[in-house]
Amino acid sequence: MFSLLTAIALAHGPLDASLSQVDADILASPESAELYIKRAQLHLAEGEEAEAAEDLRAAQARGGEVALDLAIITADEATLDALLPAPHAKAHAARGRMRIERGELTGALEDLDAAVLLDPTPERYLERMRLAEQVDVQLAIDGLEGAPGAVCALERVRLLRQTGQRALARDAVDHLLEQNPDHPEWLLLRADLSIFGRPYRKRAQEILEARVQSRPSEKNQALLERSQKGCSALGTCAGALWPGMLMLLWRRRCSG
Repeated sequence: MFSLLTAIALAHGPLDASLSQVDADILASPESAELYIKRAQLHLAEGEEAEAAEDLRAAQARGGEVALDLAIITADEATLDALLPAPHAKAHAARGRMRIERGELTGALEDLDAAVLLDPTPERYLERMRLAEQVDVQLAIDGLEGAPGAVCALERVRLLRQTGQRALARDAVDHLLEQNPDHPEWLLLRADLSIFGRPYRKRAQEILEARVQSRPSEKNQALLERSQKGCSALGTCAGALWPGMLMLLWRRRCSG
């Protein structure tokens, strides 16, 4: 079965020309379900959902297995309910989105949980995270633990920082750095999560200076400036902290 919502296969060349060609092909072979599905893909790529749904109905009448895609495009929840006794991640995700629109967050979360179990991709985890964050941030954090992909790990770090769980956030970034120890953005993130983050920031600055020289870009330049400002600020901050730290140590020594 074609998956219209996850893999739109566009022909080469202008879209109008592609539609014209498929129109001609349908005139030549009006009983081809595959051609109607192909034209539905082209309509959907342009956001023309009504036209896509019409073509899918035509494909279905000619034996095409498009019930799920048609139900999603037309927001036909009754059909989704009928299809869902069989495990299907896309159907659960679609029904979950419909429930979100109605404010049924608990039911939506159950659907997105099922979608993650059936299709444990970063996209599914992130969709579930966005909903869980509305219900309970800790629920979103727990749901991202062990999720695949750096983007999921970074979202978990964001939520951990947001809730003041900096030690767990540092652990999560450390795990990322084990996989790629020279990733400058992760090094800067790790530096931001620690009072004594200067070594991480210094390493990021070295990498970024080399990058700016070899392949300059606005992004690399901005990151380099961020690392330089961070080092300066950290040095000033550390200098301001030293007198207080020495006084604290002296008081402890005297009291001991």
